[in-house]
Amino acid sequence: MSGFSHQSLESPDETRTPPKTRIDVVRPAGTTAGRFTFQPAWRWSEAIEPVVGDESVVVLEFESAKTYAEG
Repeated sequence: MSGFSHQSLESPDETRTPPKTRIDVVRPAGTTAGRFTFQPAWRWSEAIEPVVGDESVVVLEFESAKTYAEG
């Protein structure tokens, strides 16, 4: 049985800052999790597909956070 581990996204192991984006990455207990914050006027349509809005978006992502927007 594996143990449970926790780590706060307020103290990330790594922070990435592509344009109008902040990605906080933590690596507790052999996994990777990321919190993505997209600022107003960030356009998903320029990277993936159309999104409409004027507020920030926060997303939690597991595993794919290992390599997303990595230099």
